[in-house]
Amino acid sequence: MTSILFAIALGYAGLTAGVLFKARLPVSLRKAAISLGIFVVVAGAIPVLIASAFAMVGLWPQFYYGVIGHNLLPHCEPMNITLVHQGFYVLGLTAVLIIVTKVRGRVQTVSWPIIGTWITLLWGSYLFSLLSLWRMLTRQDYLPSYPLAAVLASAAIFYITES
Repeated sequence: MTSILFAIALGYAGLTAGVLFKARLPVSLRKAAISLGIFVVVAGAIPVLIASAFAMVGLWPQFYYGVIGHNLLPHCEPMNITLVHQGFYVLGLTAVLIIVTKVRGRVQTVSWPIIGTWITLLWGSYLFSLLSLWRMLTRQDYLPSYPLAAVLASAAIFYITES
């Protein structure tokens, strides 16, 4: 279920990077919207086909429990998302945006600010939403953030060694 959280972070990062670099985007917003629509249809086709196959053979209750139901955690007390959690989320995303805008002005290449901004926003929004809004954290929930952190660390190392 954290894949839904990652998809939301992916959309947030794309929209925010698009707003920050509106004048420097290599494609128009119309083409980007068409590409996004095609991506959503193609990415959603396989899960819909799999769910339909389970439903056609009469295994929908087992499929629902295995994919969705056990993640709802009815036996666990829901985590109280307090003002501290919400503040941590807002402050974390604000810190990520400040870092992105500071670094964006210092990097001279054309493509890196757009890609770097997107990766930084994706990593920050996923990590902070996971830490502040997710009910029950396991080690596998952090898996999408490790490759993104490695890419950001390598970019930072290259940037430091060049200057």
